[in-house]
Amino acid sequence: MTIDLAGWPTGVAGLGTSGLEQLALLEYILGLIVGFVAVSLLLFYSGMVGRRDARLLAGAILVQNLRVMIFAFSYYSPLLELGIFPDVASLHNLATFLYYCLVALHGGLLVAWLFRRAGWKGLPAALLPYSLYYLVTLLVMAAPVFRLALPAPLDNLRLVQSAFVLGGVLLDKACIMATVVIFLVRRSRLRTAGSAHERAALVALGLAVLADSILPWLPLSLLAIFATMLPFYAVPFLVMAGMRRETQAAALAASQGTTGATQPPRLASTPPGSDAATLACRLGLDEAEARLVAAILGGRSNKEIAWAEQLGLSAVKHRLFALYRRLGVASRFELIALVNRSFSQAP
Repeated sequence: MTIDLAGWPTGVAGLGTSGLEQLALLEYILGLIVGFVAVSLLLFYSGMVGRRDARLLAGAILVQNLRVMIFAFSYYSPLLELGIFPDVASLHNLATFLYYCLVALHGGLLVAWLFRRAGWKGLPAALLPYSLYYLVTLLVMAAPVFRLALPAPLDNLRLVQSAFVLGGVLLDKACIMATVVIFLVRRSRLRTAGSAHERAALVALGLAVLADSILPWLPLSLLAIFATMLPFYAVPFLVMAGMRRETQAAALAASQGTTGATQPPRLASTPPGSDAATLACRLGLDEAEARLVAAILGGRSNKEIAWAEQLGLSAVKHRLFALYRRLGVASRFELIALVNRSFSQAP
């Protein structure tokens, strides 16, 4: 399939004003509505539990919806025939530039969401090649819009745009897919209340990324659009279901320290070097989180931790709740097991 100057498959642009195009546009609009509903629910739930990773995913879905909207309306023939846009070529160039801005932002938000869920610290380094590539890409796409003079070899606009269309798809999808695979491998041994939903969401995300690459090269039809958009819209609902289960489990575990019904679990044998500084280095925690883990390893109750840290009991519960979510565990027992595995796997 050839690619025109604006970088879109010509087969999509040449549908005319057939009934198929009208139905396809309707399907786009319905898909956007579903996406915006998913974003609204995800943001509402994240506001209840303070999940920053949920906001990142909601932002990615919102960007996905916006770029689909640009893709649909910039080549919708009845809209162009109204004469609102006198220079159609300039409109296509502007739509291409905006589209790739959203593509870059979409991929960056998804990768940031995965890093946030995994608790990794190397996000800027991981996104550096991705950012450099799209910086050059957006510069090339902006040239016809803002009439920029590009240096050689970037002055051959048709060749460079065609190369970036193919390369952008490969880099964007490969970066997200690689992060998904690494995420699944690194968290495969974690057993949390929401782990099953989390893995299902990541599998759906992988399918959505692949489908998003295939969509522009298929004949525009209701079946193609529905099949490629559905997996991506399933991701936030799966994530929300897992978040609800994790929230319930974490809240129950955080409250057990004050009920007096059960003795806080203790280590059978304290791992060597399980002080706060060592825990912070091994588990990637800050100083306050490391002290909290060290106190839990010592078998202290919530009241004892509150007295030692000069905090209120509710503040300790909140910190415990955040720590459980941060480490992907649902109770003190799981936290102790996680620390034991961390020390047993140490070289």
